[in-house]
Amino acid sequence: MGGDSKNRRTHPCERKCAGALEPLAAARALEGASLVAVSGGADSVALLYLLRRLHPELSLHVVHFNHQLRGEESRRDEAFTRKLAQEMNLPFRVGSAEVAAEAAGSGKSIEMVARECRYRFFAQKAAELKASQLFMGHHGGDQIELFFLRLLRGASSQGLKGMRVVSAFPGIEGAELKVVRPLLECTREEIIDYLKGRGISWVEDSTNREEDFLRNRIRNELIPFLEERCSPSSGRTLLRTMEILAEESDYLAKSITCLKQGELPFESWHLALQRRAIAEALIERGAQPNLEAIDYFIQNPDKAHSCRDELLYRPKGSWHLQELRKSDERWSPEEVRVVLEGLPQELRLPGRKLLRVRLEAAAPEATEWRDRPSGVEFFDRERVGDTLTFRHWRPGDRFQPIGMRGGSRKLQDIFVDLKIPTAERHQLWLAQNAEGVIFWVEGLRIGEACKVTESTSQLLKMTLLPHPSDSD
Repeated sequence: MGGDSKNRRTHPCERKCAGALEPLAAARALEGASLVAVSGGADSVALLYLLRRLHPELSLHVVHFNHQLRGEESRRDEAFTRKLAQEMNLPFRVGSAEVAAEAAGSGKSIEMVARECRYRFFAQKAAELKASQLFMGHHGGDQIELFFLRLLRGASSQGLKGMRVVSAFPGIEGAELKVVRPLLECTREEIIDYLKGRGISWVEDSTNREEDFLRNRIRNELIPFLEERCSPSSGRTLLRTMEILAEESDYLAKSITCLKQGELPFESWHLALQRRAIAEALIERGAQPNLEAIDYFIQNPDKAHSCRDELLYRPKGSWHLQELRKSDERWSPEEVRVVLEGLPQELRLPGRKLLRVRLEAAAPEATEWRDRPSGVEFFDRERVGDTLTFRHWRPGDRFQPIGMRGGSRKLQDIFVDLKIPTAERHQLWLAQNAEGVIFWVEGLRIGEACKVTESTSQLLKMTLLPHPSDSD
C-alpha cells in the first residue's frame, strides 16, 4: 500500500521518463559517455534534471549550440546553460555558427540551416568523446507539431509516424550514435509543472512567440484551436494515431525487404509499397522524400528528376534510382523535373547545356525583361509554384510570349513565324510551371504566365549556358 502511495506521488514526467529509459538500462546501453543537448529552455533543462535524478551513474556531457540569431538573447542562453552545467558539476561543450550568413543565398530556410549546423556540432562532439547516445528534450507537443508540419508537406506514413524514443543519429550512416528522447510521452504542461514544483529556472526563446515560422503558427494557433473548438483530447488522439502509423510503417518496411529480394517487377507492387521503396531510395541519396517527387518517379519511368544537384531516374521495372551522367550517351531524358527546395541547383541537361536555378530577393530592375545578360532570365517564384519541369517541345504545346496579346498560340506556329527549322525545334528546352503552363522557351522571349511584376516578392533566376567541359 505504501509503495502504491509513493508511486502516486511520483511526478508524471519522472514516471514517463523512467519508463522510456528502462529498456536501455536493462540492455546496459546507458554505459559510457553520453551527450545531452541543452538549449536552456524548459524541455532540455527538465531532461537534464531528470537524467541526473533517475540515472546518476550516467557520464553526461552538456552540449549547447549558439545559432547567433537572437543577439543578446543567444548570449544569455549560452551563459545560462554554462552556469547550469557548472552547478551540476558536468562537462560543458559549446558550438556556434553564423546561421543567418550561411542561410543567405543557399536557398535553404534559416530553420533548416540551423538544424544542419547544430547536428554537425553534435556529431563532432560525439566523435571526440566517443559518446554512444545523444539525449534530446523533444516532448509530446513537439510530436504533434511535427505531424502537422509533415502532413502539410505531403509526407508518407514513414514521415507521419514522428520521432521514436530511440533512433539513429541523422546523417551518419552506419554510426553507433543514437538519439534518445525520453520525454516524448510528456506534455509541455507536465514539464512546466515539474520545473515549477521544484523551483527550477529556465530561459524562454522569444522567437517561439513569433508567427513568421509555420511551426509557431501550428503551436500557437492550430493546436489550441483543435483542443478548444474540436476536442480537448485532440493531442492524445493524434499521438495515438502516430503510434498506429509507426506500426503500419514498420510492417511496410518488412514487406519492402521481402519484395526487394524477389523478382516481381516494380510496376506490379501495391502503390503503398512502391511509394515506400522510392522514399527509402531518396533518403539513401540524401534527398527529401516528398510525395510529389515519389509519385513522379513511380509514374514516369526513365524520366529524369532533379534531386540535390543530381539528375535521377527510375529504370522501368526497378525500384532503384540511378544517376544520369553526361557520359551516359545511351539514354537521354525528354523531361527533367525540379522541386524548388534546396536551391540553388546546377543541372547538366542533355544537349551540352548547363542550367543554374536559384532564388533571389526581388529587385526593381528585374521587371525589365529586355535588359538581361545572355542566358539569364528572372521569373516570379510564386507564379512558378513549388515545382517546374524542363522538357522538349511536343505537338499541341501552347505559349504566350511576354507582350503578345490575345492569349497563347500554338508553339509550332510561333516556330514557323520565327523560321526555326523543324530539327532544331525538338532540341530546344522549355519550362512549364507547377500547373503545366509553359513560361519559358529557349531562345524566345519569356512568357506572360510567370513574368516578374512590381508585386513580385521573390525571384526565380535561371541561367542557361554551354557546359564548360564542352566549350572547347
